[in-house]
Amino acid sequence: MTPGRSGLLSGPDDTRISYRHWQPGDDAQLWPMINSVGWLSEDRYATKFNDLGLMEDSIVVAETDGEIIGHCLTAIRTLIHGEARLRFGNVGQVLVRDQYRGQKIGAELYARTLKFAEDHDISAIWLVAHPGRGPAYEMYLRRGFEVVQGRMAAIGRAEPSPTGLEVRRARRSETRIIANLRETFAATTSGVEDRNTNVSSGTEWHIVRNGETPVAAAAIRRVDDLQTVASLLYATQNDPTGYLEAVITKLELNSFQLHGSPRGHLVKTTPWLPWEKRSGENLIYIVSLERLFHQLAPFLQARASEIGLGSARLTISTGNERLTIELADEQVGNTDPRPGDTELRFDRGGLASFLFGTRDLGEAVAEGTVTLGAGDLDLHTVSAWLSPFDHCDFTQLAGW
Repeated sequence: MTPGRSGLLSGPDDTRISYRHWQPGDDAQLWPMINSVGWLSEDRYATKFNDLGLMEDSIVVAETDGEIIGHCLTAIRTLIHGEARLRFGNVGQVLVRDQYRGQKIGAELYARTLKFAEDHDISAIWLVAHPGRGPAYEMYLRRGFEVVQGRMAAIGRAEPSPTGLEVRRARRSETRIIANLRETFAATTSGVEDRNTNVSSGTEWHIVRNGETPVAAAAIRRVDDLQTVASLLYATQNDPTGYLEAVITKLELNSFQLHGSPRGHLVKTTPWLPWEKRSGENLIYIVSLERLFHQLAPFLQARASEIGLGSARLTISTGNERLTIELADEQVGNTDPRPGDTELRFDRGGLASFLFGTRDLGEAVAEGTVTLGAGDLDLHTVSAWLSPFDHCDFTQLAGW
């Protein structure tokens, strides 16, 4: 592809500041600014358009007198959510040069992200933000983002031990095997991307087999000078310990690092590992409630059939949007509200956490942070219909 579209976009507060999309040649100015915060390798940023989620209008820069002073990147991610596929935007590398802070440049870059979301049918934005590391985290919370899940990591030492499992590096012809394992993993776990979009240099996928049957896939890359199992895909009715041991033995890793999520199956089933909180929180902002539930419709139709729900009307409201969904004749669609509809109110946020299974609806209702209005649907039915996932694992999403 040919990345980048020019075309100046005017800034709201300072006429000297203009906004445009990335153009070839910008990296000479951008890389020193990006490198200063230490989030990316130079190779990963240089090869950014290998990420299939980056579009020509994904990167916006702020500029004054030919100097680039701000940068924001938004990549498209597709999440497996039962039978549905959710179209999310991943925002990363939101940077403003220190001497230009306080001029609402970050706010204007974020406004361009919302425009990108509108143009590309994105229903929600996901990003990782770090409390206490600059003003961005608090800015996102003020703008309606909610913390859905933290991040975890474990560093361990192991002695190679035979497992009876075979491990070998995945061939190009075996991408379908990894895709199948990804879908198997996503059957019980939310937050799983439908493909591998991580273009980090040095990432290698390895397939674990029991005889001729693929049972797991592991993504290995070097992070913080440690060989890291950045992703492990498998059927969650199985104990992943043997798969980890097989990978560690095959690669002869005396020390290793694992990435995980607090509500992920891997963390839950390996309490013997020294899991610790990792810097950064996963935040989600629902751009359009209507767009999100349009994308969720196949999932809601299938779930209704699974739990024996023949018809239903449910109004969902957040701080600034209200939507009524109707299940009739095995189809889900938007409709006008009527007196007597069950209503679920998320006036203080929490809808994303509920949908992804990191927040229990019953607990939220008991605490008063979410309100369930009278109607034909009870709390148990609403929970079973909208949020059946046992686990949530955002390590399966490739972020910038």
